Amino acid sequence: MINREYLNVISWEQVHADVYTLAERITSSGYTPDVIVGIGYGGIIPATLLYFALPEVRFRIAYPTASQHGVIEPLEGIEGKKVLLADDLAISGDSLMEIRAEIQRRGASEIAAACLYCSEDYHGLEHYVRRLLPGELMVFPWYARAGGGGVKVFKYKNRFGKHEPML
Repeated sequence: MINREYLNVISWEQVHADVYTLAERITSSGYTPDVIVGIGYGGIIPATLLYFALPEVRFRIAYPTASQHGVIEPLEGIEGKKVLLADDLAISGDSLMEIRAEIQRRGASEIAAACLYCSEDYHGLEHYVRRLLPGELMVFPWYARAGGGGVKVFKYKNRFGKHEPML
């Protein structure tokens, strides 16, 4: 059973605020990507919001092979480009590392990774908003539904794929 005191349900407003904080950190670092690659599934929405926050970038979506889809959207046209990988949350970083390796193989000139949040133990990101507290579980609005006097939280049955009610 999940210890509810560590369940952190994030609102859409907080997601937007955190994406713009992330965009400001990326910009102030001097990194100017040519292409944003959102990591499916959870990173698609933050990557889309970053796409609107950072001018003059192109946008792609890539799925880790563990999702049973592999890299879906063509990643052509990234040769010699500066790429920003975007995801919602980095715990182990395995999805980021897999997609980073694929982008390197395809000839990107630079790659930086950005997530809204990351575990306290993961240090493979160039940009993030904050580290999670020990035992903290993030629930993004795309994994929750408000109504009926509360919030219903969903989790994936497996790591990727269909989801089911959690609480």
